[in-house]
Amino acid sequence: MMLPTETAISPIVCISLTPAAVTADILAVPWFEGEDASAVGGLDAATSAEVSRALTSQAFQAKTFELFSTPIADRRWQARRVMLIGAGTRNDSGGDLIRKQATTIGLAARQFRFSCEDKASSRCWRRPPPKG
Repeated sequence: MMLPTETAISPIVCISLTPAAVTADILAVPWFEGEDASAVGGLDAATSAEVSRALTSQAFQAKTFELFSTPIADRRWQARRVMLIGAGTRNDSGGDLIRKQATTIGLAARQFRFSCEDKASSRCWRRPPPKG
């Protein structure tokens, strides 16, 4: 009989940096339906246009909780991988959805066995509101 193992839970810390400056194993980014690859400045270029490829081919449509992960090729970025999580429509977004998205990202990261160099915390980047 196997007993369940105890898992330490890292706190999530929200910080105010540009996405390129966030030091994390995974940069988690909520993505809304209808947004193009320029929604997060520099991200498409940093992923060698993988974000625009996924959006154009509809491999990623930003449906609520849909995930898309790709390496970040630009060595000027601190994170080595980005994981986009579908946020549905901007009008449907709210605190409850954001909490569920954070849980989904955490579970996905564990499933993909991403290691954490900073065992004390996970870091998230809070997207600024859209311009206009």
